[in-house]
Amino acid sequence: MVAGVGCGGSKLSGAGGNGGNPSGAAGTSGGSGTTGTGGMGGGSAGTGGSGAAGGSNMDAGPDVPIVTNPLEHVTATFPARGATGVCTDAPLRLTFDTPPAIGTSGTIRVYQQSLPSAPVDMIDIGAPLTTILIAGRSYFYRPIVVSGNEAYIYLRKVLQPGATYFVNIDPGVLTAGAGGAAIGAVEDATSWRFTVRAAAPAAGATTVNVAADGTGDFCTVQGAIDYIPAANTTPVTVNVAAGTYREIVAIASKNNITFHGADRNTSVITYANNGALQVPPGTTTSLGTKWRAMFGIDTSNDIVIENITLWNPSPQLSTNGQSETLRSEGGNRIIVRNATIRGLQDTLLFTGQVYIADSTIEGNVDYIWGNGVAYFDRCEIKDVNRKGYNVQARNGAASLGYVFVDCALTADAAITGHYLARTDKNNNAPASQVAYINCKLGPHIDPVGWLLDGYTRPTGDAGVPDGGTQWNFSMLRFAEYKSVDMAGAPIDVSMRIPESKQLSDSEAAQLRDVTYVFGGWNPKAAPGDAGTD
Repeated sequence: MVAGVGCGGSKLSGAGGNGGNPSGAAGTSGGSGTTGTGGMGGGSAGTGGSGAAGGSNMDAGPDVPIVTNPLEHVTATFPARGATGVCTDAPLRLTFDTPPAIGTSGTIRVYQQSLPSAPVDMIDIGAPLTTILIAGRSYFYRPIVVSGNEAYIYLRKVLQPGATYFVNIDPGVLTAGAGGAAIGAVEDATSWRFTVRAAAPAAGATTVNVAADGTGDFCTVQGAIDYIPAANTTPVTVNVAAGTYREIVAIASKNNITFHGADRNTSVITYANNGALQVPPGTTTSLGTKWRAMFGIDTSNDIVIENITLWNPSPQLSTNGQSETLRSEGGNRIIVRNATIRGLQDTLLFTGQVYIADSTIEGNVDYIWGNGVAYFDRCEIKDVNRKGYNVQARNGAASLGYVFVDCALTADAAITGHYLARTDKNNNAPASQVAYINCKLGPHIDPVGWLLDGYTRPTGDAGVPDGGTQWNFSMLRFAEYKSVDMAGAPIDVSMRIPESKQLSDSEAAQLRDVTYVFGGWNPKAAPGDAGTD
């Protein structure tokens, strides 16, 4: 505790008293603990009073160390100390003069000033996993993210309009590097205090502004989504200012939303969500696709994402490494344009209808997948970090799948043996439909082009492949049309697997027609993006 705050023994058992204030009033006595030896008395209060002694408290364990220099090594906080007009969805940020690390024990507590007896939110960094409710779904999440000299702390929608709050951080929650000295601790009611703006944005706005620096209607993208009513029919534009938004984003049963970044390269939504993070304690099975995406869309129509970067920075993992950056399931007429979408394993997962134009998609393994209908128009499809497969299409025979038109297929240097697509290895009668029309292919693409995963070609005297499984490729639709290399020269397709095909002019023209692919919907008729690259 800081000087001036009475302490009734351990923070676990004895209730701490209130400290002296700057005007000089004495600190009140600490409450008595339920068992044990006496607690420690408070230090000096403000300029006039002194903290009274803590009450009796036996066998309570070690006390929280006295914090004599609140927020040590902190050069800036968000919200700023003493700030007013703070967003209701504001996270906490600490900027240090040295790179911080997350410690092994201790808590972060946020108190409403008028109700200081119990925190409105508490994060215990010693807990195995912490949960947060986003769009009605409970996720496991990392409550503190460190990037460079900044520690970003997530709150769970606890701030109320017009209320004043203060933040306490136990010594050791943040340290000067791994295993270093405690930094950023604060244990009083005044050092980090701020007041939330008097009212949330009025209902019914058709444009809302998100700014990480607190100058918008909301500080987070999710805050803006939560503002929009369920099953809405009125179009809403969410303007996302330049800044880094470290958050899991989820949309559930909300329609007609346009997310417009101020700048494609500097309006960045990022969070390292993945299958491994969403494994409940005591189990080995991940919760599944709906939990592991960074940006998830469920049963929502007419969503536009433009002029922005989405990045899931999850590491490459051998188990539960799936980590979608963008997932859209159960919705139609989804548009992504002038965007950069970065990830590793399973970057994109789509069902329903999705149109992506003038965008860059990065990932590996089969990083574009699902049973949706997706049309990629003038996009860069970049394989990073390791070879794999661009697509795993799981569409049925009655549906189209993934169509790439005028796209460039690129890769990190030295990657070879990469495939255009693969079939689902658990399906011996795939109906996958993937087509590349007038695309540029980098040298990383394997000459055979496509992979029939799990299929071993039969020997000359056998009617079925090794293993005795009969395969049916009559519904498979792996196709290309006039693929060229990066210099524009025709690709040699003589080694392509025999189950794939080269499209005729008329077949390619049909698949180039976006209204044909989407069964009548023309996303090119939607209002265009006026953003910048």
